[in-house]
Amino acid sequence: MPASAHPRPASDEVDVSLFGPGIGECVVVHLGSGEWMVGDSCIDRATGNPVALDYFADLGVDVATAVKVVLTSHWHDDHIQGAAEVLRAATSATFWCSAALNRDEFFKMVSGASSALMMSPGTGEFLEILDILEARAPEGARAGSVGPRLAKSDVCLYRRPVAGSTSSAEIHALSPSDGAMRLSWHEIAQSVPELGKAKRRAVALQPNQLAVALVVIVGGVELLLGADLEESKSPTLGWQAVVGSPTRPGGNADVFKVSHHGSVNAYSKDVWDRMLKSQPHALVAPFSTGGKFLPTDNDLRRLRSHTPEVYCTSKPGGTRPPRRSGAVDALADQIARGRRVIRGPAGHIQVRANVSGSSALTTHYCRGAYKVA
Repeated sequence: MPASAHPRPASDEVDVSLFGPGIGECVVVHLGSGEWMVGDSCIDRATGNPVALDYFADLGVDVATAVKVVLTSHWHDDHIQGAAEVLRAATSATFWCSAALNRDEFFKMVSGASSALMMSPGTGEFLEILDILEARAPEGARAGSVGPRLAKSDVCLYRRPVAGSTSSAEIHALSPSDGAMRLSWHEIAQSVPELGKAKRRAVALQPNQLAVALVVIVGGVELLLGADLEESKSPTLGWQAVVGSPTRPGGNADVFKVSHHGSVNAYSKDVWDRMLKSQPHALVAPFSTGGKFLPTDNDLRRLRSHTPEVYCTSKPGGTRPPRRSGAVDALADQIARGRRVIRGPAGHIQVRANVSGSSALTTHYCRGAYKVA
């Protein structure tokens, strides 16, 4: 079923949609009352557009007024492509990124990307975002004082109080922890090129302990958006820090955007036991590149051990390429056996619920997305 077949969600409906073409992901959430947020971004190869903008066009949503929050959970290429175009269209939105990037070294590194660093899509995208924010600076703002809003554990990104028949809505960051930020600052400082030295590639900031995981609460419905946050043996990092935080907002979520493509290094049993309802809807965006496919079969079995409601936006490892003439396929098979299409259409998983939380979740999936059996 194409995305355009779904009607726009009602004012009292939560809509969480996960998109993923095999490399990259984007989460779009209806916060009720016609207000939306966009988390991360990827490009639909079929249209060349950010998937969020295509979805809003299908639904007839006025992006300029309806989108209130745009966030990049971290700046890896598979999470940020097209984010500048989304922000440019969402003129009423605040832009958030990880507070782990709040260092002079990082902004110098990105601002000087064309000369100091070997450019990557993520670097160029972030530079464009900074330009958009600078152009939106209020008149009289001091140079250098305008930039992204900074998300970290215990920071509220958005709050709409109850007003008459309008439900409340809140978005809270669960990460990065203070410990993760200190480590990332050290990595960023090491990546700033020295005068006269060769260019360096922009810091990868591995592991993904600096990613912004979110809890979204709309009325009686709760969503846990895991970004690429990983687990750690340290109680000051990753999911350990989130679960153990005495000030962590939220309760038990109905829907879980599974972190880091379902990989084992992002798995925390405590998250399932203490932060999610029994048998929640688990949404996964696979990652397939360089011969590395996530989630693995073992990853999917592990997720299925917690809930039967596991959905993927695309097949891990891609799909078989379209058939051509016998001679062409025979020659291609001789050159490269096991050929796969890694980046397909942006698969779409959509979960909706009434903001009262009194009705069952409804799920639709299309364009290569599927329910894991």
